[in-house]
Amino acid sequence: MDKTEIYIKMSNCPEIQESHQETTGDWHAWKRWVGVLVEEEGYIYDVGTSLPFDEDRDIWLPTQSQLQKMWIDYKEDHPDDNTFESKMDAFIYWLWGGTYRINYFTAKYSNFFSMEQLWLAFVMRQLYQKTWSGTDWT
Repeated sequence: MDKTEIYIKMSNCPEIQESHQETTGDWHAWKRWVGVLVEEEGYIYDVGTSLPFDEDRDIWLPTQSQLQKMWIDYKEDHPDDNTFESKMDAFIYWLWGGTYRINYFTAKYSNFFSMEQLWLAFVMRQLYQKTWSGTDWT
């Protein structure tokens, strides 16, 4: 699970935060700590993670499987585009930029350091037409 400052920054956007229904197993950043929701009433904080900022509100950190579910559950206009195969094909096409060249992939995604960052960038692009600039969604 990505608990880095950059992933917290990427996750801290209204499109992701406002669409989430809290559930057991969710990862969150709060104040200077990152933790996982173990039961509906509380968090167990990862005491090994100390963040360099002091955010006053709780930030949900979606896991890779939660991001993939967001994409799979998203309904396209055309029914043929809603199959698992077409959803994965869209991810692969986006990932490779329609070129299937490794040098394109390396240049385009060299600023992502985890699968969560990569999947979040894809979900934001496909569902909200936003791109990560390295500091913000545009």
